[in-house]
Amino acid sequence: MTTVWLTLKALLSTFTGRAIAVALLAFGALQVNNQIVRTKAVERVVTKSKKVAKKRNAKAAKIRRKARRPGAAERLLRDACRDC
Repeated sequence: MTTVWLTLKALLSTFTGRAIAVALLAFGALQVNNQIVRTKAVERVVTKSKKVAKKRNAKAAKIRRKARRPGAAERLLRDACRDC
């Protein structure tokens, strides 16, 4: 432990050592910030995706309910099939 402390103390006593220490601290801070931003972005994307999925599921459920009614096949042929 004392060897590590003495080495660190020697490095920080020079300008170059301090510059390297500041660069490493800045790099570490950027990495932490990037992780936080990435996590928030993922949460926003997931939330928006769930909202869109709910709307699409509701629309699909409405279509499925309509398709269950009698005459659905005839309506499909009449409304969607050009060649029939």
